[in-house]
Amino acid sequence: MNTRLKLFAATLSGVIIILTIVIFITINRTDELLSVYQEKDNIQIAYEHVQAAERAQRAYVLTGDQVNLQIFNRYYEDLGTVNNAQMLKLITYKFKEMKATTNLMESGDREAAIKAIQINDRAQYLDLIEKQRTLILQDLKSKELSLSYKTSLWKNTILLTSCFASVFSAGILLFNYYQLKKNTQ
Repeated sequence: MNTRLKLFAATLSGVIIILTIVIFITINRTDELLSVYQEKDNIQIAYEHVQAAERAQRAYVLTGDQVNLQIFNRYYEDLGTVNNAQMLKLITYKFKEMKATTNLMESGDREAAIKAIQINDRAQYLDLIEKQRTLILQDLKSKELSLSYKTSLWKNTILLTSCFASVFSAGILLFNYYQLKKNTQ
């Protein structure tokens, strides 16, 4: 009986260790998935900041309204968190370009500022930022799908391991019960 109890304890310990490892891996996958979601949000927020800053900058140049300049400056100071170097480079360049235009307006050269916002190069940089954003979001979507699949796979592994452990433990308990019953007769 002592050997059976040791076998049961060893089996139960093994199952607990396996479950702990599988749960740990699942938690790590979930953290990676949350990181992908955060990166997607950061890219989207940065893109929206660029668009809002450009609207405010254009409104300031066209109307001279200081409220629009304040809105632009708020976005200029807070680029957001962008981890992609190419995207950050494009956004930084776009903001520097917009800041140069607002500086023209502040120095009193409204005509040059208006001319600057009409140049097509500005739209090209916004298009490049949009294309880069789209590429990054597509890449992150692929990562998200892969991690979601792996996370669900690990969750299923936890479920199957738990079921196996339960069935195995019940089998050992029944075996011990019948052996004990057989020995007492």
